[in-house]
Amino acid sequence: MTGRVKSALYARAARLDAPWVWALVAAAVGLVARAQGTARWEVRLGYVQQRRGRLDLARAAYERAAAHPECLLAWRLRLIDLYEAQGELRRADQLIAELASRAPEQHAGAEVWEQLGAVRHRTGDRPGADTAYRAALARAEPGTSVSSGARLRLARLLDEVGHWAQARELLDEEIAEQPDHAEAWRLLATVAHHQWQWGGSFEGALAAPDEAVLRPLGSAGADPVTARARAHVVACGALEEAVRLAPDQHPWWSSLGDLRREAGYRAGAIEAEQRGLDGALAQDRPSAFRLRHPREFKLERAYHEAGLPRVEDPLFDVGFEVVEDGTAATGAARSERPVGLFTARATFYAVRVEGFALSRDVDVVEVLLDDVVLRQVNVGGEGFFPEVVLVLRRATVDLLPPDAELRLRTERGPLLAEGRGEALRVRVPHGSGELPGILQRGGSLDKKGHVRPAESEAHAHQDAYVALYAKVRDFFDEHVGTPLFALYGTLLGAYRDGDLIPGDDDFDATYVSEHDDPVAVKHEATELMVALVQAGFTVLFNRRGRLFRVAHDAIGGPDVHVDVAPMWFMDGRAWVHPQLALPATREDFLPVRDLTVRGTTVHVPQRPEVFLEGNYGSSWQHPDPGFVYYRSAVDRQTHRTLNRALLRPSEYRALQERLAGPDARPGMGRLVAIGFHPLYPLNEVALS
Repeated sequence: MTGRVKSALYARAARLDAPWVWALVAAAVGLVARAQGTARWEVRLGYVQQRRGRLDLARAAYERAAAHPECLLAWRLRLIDLYEAQGELRRADQLIAELASRAPEQHAGAEVWEQLGAVRHRTGDRPGADTAYRAALARAEPGTSVSSGARLRLARLLDEVGHWAQARELLDEEIAEQPDHAEAWRLLATVAHHQWQWGGSFEGALAAPDEAVLRPLGSAGADPVTARARAHVVACGALEEAVRLAPDQHPWWSSLGDLRREAGYRAGAIEAEQRGLDGALAQDRPSAFRLRHPREFKLERAYHEAGLPRVEDPLFDVGFEVVEDGTAATGAARSERPVGLFTARATFYAVRVEGFALSRDVDVVEVLLDDVVLRQVNVGGEGFFPEVVLVLRRATVDLLPPDAELRLRTERGPLLAEGRGEALRVRVPHGSGELPGILQRGGSLDKKGHVRPAESEAHAHQDAYVALYAKVRDFFDEHVGTPLFALYGTLLGAYRDGDLIPGDDDFDATYVSEHDDPVAVKHEATELMVALVQAGFTVLFNRRGRLFRVAHDAIGGPDVHVDVAPMWFMDGRAWVHPQLALPATREDFLPVRDLTVRGTTVHVPQRPEVFLEGNYGSSWQHPDPGFVYYRSAVDRQTHRTLNRALLRPSEYRALQERLAGPDARPGMGRLVAIGFHPLYPLNEVALS
């Protein structure tokens, strides 16, 4: 098979992205690999199997290639990369150590060190990655692609760990050598904006956040306010240059809209946000569903702030201001080792409180509004700094006081507001001020940012979820021939407590697909969606193109829905959205068992413990009110495989045409893409 034929096969398979095409390519490449018996063809077979999502077959091919003495180091790095993608960090580290122990002349090339740094970075070895990137820079010829690649990878690593001052120095060097490097300008804008946002830069070892020290801007003698303003000017100028060099990068235009808005350049913000929105809507990717609403919000807010309002939205007037504490602004010692940092911002659906702790010893953060605890939040995520996130949904924001102070505290002390203040003053002109009283009377805020209603009202709402599940369950039993069974939090409550978890506002369910490929699973699910709509159900899917939600006008309308996620088995794992690839077998789930929840039969997996322990850990039997998912905790290969089962805008439009034409039936329900509904005028579908 010639290189030209091979490339044509790859291109055709990638364009069609159909399981049978990739299977055909795998068979063809596999025949050549067996005939040739070379490392090169085993690597090619591994690549094709990886594109198919058959990770175990890909790994076997890469391992056969690695056993050949002529196997190139770059090919061995693919195997390391796959080990890491499957979560086998120890095997990845062992192979890295083996390669690094070989004769130095085998590893003298700058490109090899850059690749080795990338692998170490992905395995979480940040000090090792730092060393490898710097070794690559020391060996690379200035101005070459290897030099640029290593420098940008190192700058991204330093940005990740908060060493923004060092990252800026590297990027200044890169831009001096390569002034037309658009990505370098974009990354410089990101780094400088982080300095502006958090008021300084971290220093310390890359091994742990506990050793990080925050050096405030201006600590060398310059006025901190002036130094912070300069950082924002650098960010603005860098991103302006980036979009000049790469005008088709619509995410950069959206980020530029933020910078121009912060700088008070209203007309420029409108222009940038419009280009960002237009770019998002023009693409045929699942991400188009999730980009529309945030960008519509930012565009209309820019018009509002420019005195040219086109729509009404009370979140446009929500504001935040740092309450200075008299020490952080002067660079005193207290601000150099804070417990953590936080900020808040208004988004299209909520106010988001975001931050991070500087110590792995911090497990829980209390979020307070004035003196009232809104919620205790678990810290988590797989980033260098443990993350803190609390969402206050629109209906909750409506209940905030018009003027209040937001604080985050831990047992070790408070988190600093944007690195320099004791609190954030939150101004909500339309706020009723009812939330503190609701909380003091025993109300609570759930993990999704909603105020939990009175127990009796919540119980009645959950009854509607159970009734809807029964209706959808019967449809699956009678018309699909495969059971619809409980999963995630619904399974946890039903199996552990014999009821839904108090305050839960959804019903999670799944069915086992007949297929073992994510694209085939998606096609099967779309046919099932058509059948549900024809039967009178309303089918919705979320802003990521994830399949799917089921509602019915006779039981609560769109506010009451069952979240249905197809499950398939591949490479010894059970795959199901939003982020699960669990070592399990079909026999762990089928045949289903039956439990009784509120007088209704609920199907559950044959061995519920397998899923519950795999998803929630060994502590699943003990309620954790602060539990929250962090998507960063899931490896990138799992995301890639799961994302192949997401719906694209063109596929949604094709389904709509079918249901409006040849597949139309009397008394049908509706097919709704939440992310394709216009955000304005504000409506419940777009905000759900």
